[in-house]
Amino acid sequence: MKICKVCGLKATCAEELSLFKKNKGSLLGVEDKCKTCHNLSKLEWNRTKAGKICKIYSKQVQSSKKRNMPLPTYSKDELHDWLMASQEFHHIFNLWSISGSDTRLARSVDRTNPYKSYTFDNIEVMTWNENDIKGRAERKVLKSLKG
Repeated sequence: MKICKVCGLKATCAEELSLFKKNKGSLLGVEDKCKTCHNLSKLEWNRTKAGKICKIYSKQVQSSKKRNMPLPTYSKDELHDWLMASQEFHHIFNLWSISGSDTRLARSVDRTNPYKSYTFDNIEVMTWNENDIKGRAERKVLKSLKG
């Protein structure tokens, strides 16, 4: 039998174990939390400053690889310290929180020069919406230059 350590959901047969996320390292092969509780805790983590910074850094690494560019010149911990020292990051985070997690107001970090890699002198804090507008404008300029 497996019991979710958060909500107490019980799985008494193999079919009910599908309500838990898989984990090959555990005795029964599933996590200690059911999928619902796992997803809720992940959502809560992603809504924290530390969770958002982890996600931003992961996206920067992913974007760098996709574009065949050098990886960020800083570590996740260094980005965390840089953003936590940024008044703009805290301001945007507070606006986003007050808005009820409006995606357009989510925190974002973008390169000021899209042709250079992620370095502290080439990144800026902005909302997702500002980043999206900037990206669309850059793509429009590139398209007109090629066209």
